Amino acid sequence: MSDANDIVIEAWNTVLFDKFFRFRHLVVDGLSAHSNEALARHPYPQGSRVLDIGCGFGDSTRLIASRLGPGGAAVGVDCAANFIELASREAKELGPANASFFVADAQSDEVDYESPFTLVVAVALSAQATDVSVNKATAKLFDVADTPQKMLALGEAGLKPFISSIGLYNTKAKNVIALSRILIEQYGGEVPLDRLKLQALPGVGRKTASVVLNELRIEPAIAVDTHVFRVSHRLGLADGKTPDQVEAQLMALVPELYLTRAHHWLILHGRYVCTARRPQCEACPVADLCPSRHLFVSPR
Repeated sequence: MSDANDIVIEAWNTVLFDKFFRFRHLVVDGLSAHSNEALARHPYPQGSRVLDIGCGFGDSTRLIASRLGPGGAAVGVDCAANFIELASREAKELGPANASFFVADAQSDEVDYESPFTLVVAVALSAQATDVSVNKATAKLFDVADTPQKMLALGEAGLKPFISSIGLYNTKAKNVIALSRILIEQYGGEVPLDRLKLQALPGVGRKTASVVLNELRIEPAIAVDTHVFRVSHRLGLADGKTPDQVEAQLMALVPELYLTRAHHWLILHGRYVCTARRPQCEACPVADLCPSRHLFVSPR
């Protein structure tokens, strides 16, 4: 690859991340903490497109849309169909015309936890399972066993009924009990917040360790699941053939400011917009920069 191409690719990726991540930082991390007035005062670059995740009745989306100027658009996403129905109706009646809405998958974007131990257990249980199913199971499990000591006392036989609705629960029960024993015997009942030590625990691989360390803000990491893998390739952010290769490429590319949240943003984008079979290109805030758009959108 020539130096000239390196410069072009670096510049393109800089533009993409500036556009793709700036607004996620506002609407995903900041929406619940900011009033509509604060959102309205935000200095949106004219012509930008914003994805408002968790838009509710759409007031924030419509407010943002009114500030974006010619060529700008705001798309509201919520898992409550009745919210979206009302938001769409009000946008059609009251405007602005550049505000639109669609219903999102009702899955949670992360597992519930109260401590490093419950986080490790929940993430380990989430392998090949939805976060919704894991949260439903652990809500009852953690009432009974939320420490390594209580989990070990519960034992495999006692643990299985709590997680029997989750795929591969027999193996996962064995691993959870085994890791609980190791935490007690080797780490005084505490979770070691070190990558190599975490990955050495039964049922805790690189992805689980990355999620735990990133979620606890110990070590920025981008755990690559099927959504992150797909979005990264479609957007041209990575071309690795394995999750580990894609993770390394994303870690080298994502600006430091966004490293701890990029994992969640890419998952949300893959789950709600850049879906596997029918990507919502018309709702994508970076569609104009996407090198794969022509594969899904017919030329006019």
